[in-house]
Amino acid sequence: MPSFTISSDTPPTLSPNSSSTFTVRLVSLHNYAGPITISATTDAPNCTISPSLTNINLPPGSQVSPTLTVSASSKAPIGTYHIDVQGSDGSTSHATRMALVVMAASQPPNSQPPNNQPPTTPPEQPTTNGASPSLTPAIFLIPAGILALVAGILTISALNRKKSLQNSQPATQGSRSC
Repeated sequence: MPSFTISSDTPPTLSPNSSSTFTVRLVSLHNYAGPITISATTDAPNCTISPSLTNINLPPGSQVSPTLTVSASSKAPIGTYHIDVQGSDGSTSHATRMALVVMAASQPPNSQPPNNQPPTTPPEQPTTNGASPSLTPAIFLIPAGILALVAGILTISALNRKKSLQNSQPATQGSRSC
């Protein structure tokens, strides 16, 4: 029976006051052909998807990959959310869900500042590590302060070990054993 599938590529990552694009893939199965209406929504507060409603003509035996944009306002909270994309031809509907990561960063990968404005640095905010296990590999957000702390501890540990090794070596000058 002719039908279609809908899927998504890499989940978008963005920071407050920026935008990121993502691609949705529609594939014709068994020579399906026809118009499909794509709608996209997100549960991320202060984030929007455009266009939120798109009409796509899917030729038989082909695939089409429309690009959508998710934008976060300056008030978008840091965290991991979802984007739900649904494709419908009026009688058949298929959906896909992907992760949306809003993180504190001046310019995360795959992002573009809105309205061609230079990126702004958002205020430091706590991060969350709540990536959806069934949708995307875990994304670990480690604040820079923790990394600096670990590096400092490792440096002190290495210096203490070096001193310990120097103090444990017997003095070789002026002493001989028979």
